[in-house]
Formats: sequence, structure tokens, C-alpha cells
Amino acid sequence: LPGVTKDFPSSWWRRNIPSIPHQDDVIAVGPFDFMRFYPVADWCERKIRCNYDENLSDIDMAPRWFEGDTGVALFSIIRDPINYNEYTGRDRSIIGKADGGGQKYVKAANSIEQFVPATID
Repeated sequence: LPGVTKDFPSSWWRRNIPSIPHQDDVIAVGPFDFMRFYPVADWCERKIRCNYDENLSDIDMAPRWFEGDTGVALFSIIRDPINYNEYTGRDRSIIGKADGGGQKYVKAANSIEQFVPATID
């Protein structure tokens, strides 16, 4: 679990569950189990180290993505898993005139809470 911070205080609900559960408490979660219960998973964070092809000593005309200030969101990821049909807006794999294309779910999102931002640290 992450350390105690403003975002994850000592009263955070996840701290009531052991970080390493007992083996008998571990169950497989299938792709359609999300409507039956709320599974608790391991906590993870992803940090990416980058190598740049650009000459970093040269000033570019527009700010480059890696020159952003701390906390700037570069992009967002959909918070909860969605299936192919939800994402494409199709009920089958064949492209049709009436489908929503690859952005139907994103365009229909009614809250920023549905996305997790990837920010500069």
C-alpha cells in the first residue's frame, strides 16, 4: 500500500484490508463478475522512465510534453474496464455506418471521474 499522505490518509478504507490476504480469501475474478461484487486488488502505481530522441539543449518553438510543470496531465486512461462493444459502439466486429467509432464511450462520458490522469511527477 502507498504511504500515509493527503491522498491516502491513515483512515483510507483500503488500510482496513491486509495488504497480503490469506490464501483462502483469494478468488478469481472473471470478466463479468464486476456486477456481483467489488473485488479488492493489489495496489499498484506505474512510473515510466523515458529516453528522448530530441536534442534537449535546443529550445523548441512549442513546449514539449516532457517540459510540462509538475502535476500537468498528459493524457487520461479510462478508470473502469469496458468491453469492445462499449468502446466502439458496435454490436459486432464489422464496421458499419451507424457505429460510434473508437471514441463512442469517451465522448459519452459524463464525468471527469471516469478517467485517471497520467501526470508529470
